[in-house]
Amino acid sequence: MSFETTVHGAIECHLVGGEDVRLPMRVNEGVVAGLPELDKWPSFSRGMFGVVPVEIPTDLEAGLITSIHRTQLIHFGASYRNLEEPGDDPADYLGPWIEKFETLLSQMCWSFAKAHFETEISGHHRYEWAVTSDQFSGYAQSPPIPASKWDRRLFADVDAEVPGTGWTEIVRRS
Repeated sequence: MSFETTVHGAIECHLVGGEDVRLPMRVNEGVVAGLPELDKWPSFSRGMFGVVPVEIPTDLEAGLITSIHRTQLIHFGASYRNLEEPGDDPADYLGPWIEKFETLLSQMCWSFAKAHFETEISGHHRYEWAVTSDQFSGYAQSPPIPASKWDRRLFADVDAEVPGTGWTEIVRRS
């Protein structure tokens, strides 16, 4: 028997000061573009990510503008078979996915990330990552220095009757 887990979320990169404020966003575009088309389980392939290019031409006279104001959003989504196993602790069973995601984050310039997991066995969980404040100065360097420190929090949706309404923090790691 197999179980499905769907994952969706976003990585946020806010503009920072420096010679070229969009340079960290270009770094992020390059990281996502460098992901493989196919990957070993749990797959982190280029196709599961969506990035609005930083260098979209604008035509203000025609009312055409980019989709990036001050924050670059990199959204992602995927469906996995057997990402969790019956009886696993939610803080542990997503370990291979979390490890790959944090490896990706360590190559990027970002401020906040969130991933929602909807599982058939243990319900809904949400992970949140927030870069520590000392990381932002590295983004203004040329070339930008990707994040190396962040806090990670895990929330479980404890209200099975109305999904998404009973979030409770169950694990916090720095």
